[in-house]
Amino acid sequence: MPIHITGTGSALPELRVTNFDMEKLVDTNDEWIFSRTGIKARHVLQDETLYDLTLKASQHAMEASKANPEDIELIICATFTSASGVPSLAAEIRKGLGCTRAVAFDINAACTGFIYAMTIAESMMKTAGYQKALVIGAEALSKYTDWTDRETCILFGDGAGAAVLEQSEEAGIIDSILEGQIDTDNALTLSGTKSENPFSNAPQANVAVKMNGKAVFAFAVNAMSKLIKELSEKANVSIEEIAVFVPHQANVRIIKSTATRLGIGIDKFFMNIEDTGNTSAASIGIALDELYQSKRLKKGDLVMAIGFGGGFTSGAVLYRV
Repeated sequence: MPIHITGTGSALPELRVTNFDMEKLVDTNDEWIFSRTGIKARHVLQDETLYDLTLKASQHAMEASKANPEDIELIICATFTSASGVPSLAAEIRKGLGCTRAVAFDINAACTGFIYAMTIAESMMKTAGYQKALVIGAEALSKYTDWTDRETCILFGDGAGAAVLEQSEEAGIIDSILEGQIDTDNALTLSGTKSENPFSNAPQANVAVKMNGKAVFAFAVNAMSKLIKELSEKANVSIEEIAVFVPHQANVRIIKSTATRLGIGIDKFFMNIEDTGNTSAASIGIALDELYQSKRLKKGDLVMAIGFGGGFTSGAVLYRV
């Protein structure tokens, strides 16, 4: 039985930090940031918490799907920036929503997290018989950003996106691919210690995202191009048949380079990075919600969501609306 997306939701922090605000922090300017990334602003947690955003996005998705808390049997949250290691953010959301029957856990697949979570949820629904699942991507990257590093601090934002998946007679997820590649040069990392360990001989370090932009760019374009071609062939559909591509919102140049390489019109790629920045595992969930809210989709449209991230991870999901 197909697994169908019946509702989406998203939430961003109230504080909107523009490129002009960033000019006050580091040696940069609006033109430089926008021309290289496509970003004009990002939203940053101030008084809210990641839990607040995640709960709000989840509530919106459940309202859109008309799902009751007791209907949800599975909650998977993709994140690597949760404030708590134990309990998981998914477990906290289960409590906040009152989903008393739900199995709940977090995963970390970096920026591909939402794709991994969707694929895991689909598999568990088919094998374990769960009828309804809540899939979430949520990140508080501002907590792990080096705000003195002009190369990375301009990129990231906070946010949460969610979707309800249901067993359905209607069209839904057609196929998916998950892939990985060894990051031999540690091009994208988040490492360090959160507290001093008096017994450790290892050097203590601040926890912050570090990135080799050129290496990540090359991986991302290759991974996205490969996934789009492979998943189309696997599902026996032509690239031309796909109505909308929803890529991870990392950098507009990555998306444009992929479109050019494959000969796909850039208008087929849904982008909201201009006002969100890179929200990592949350980006595809947020973009999907905005796409659904835009009323751009019609019944029967094919949509492909594509992600790539640290580790390296990558993956794509093809589904019919």
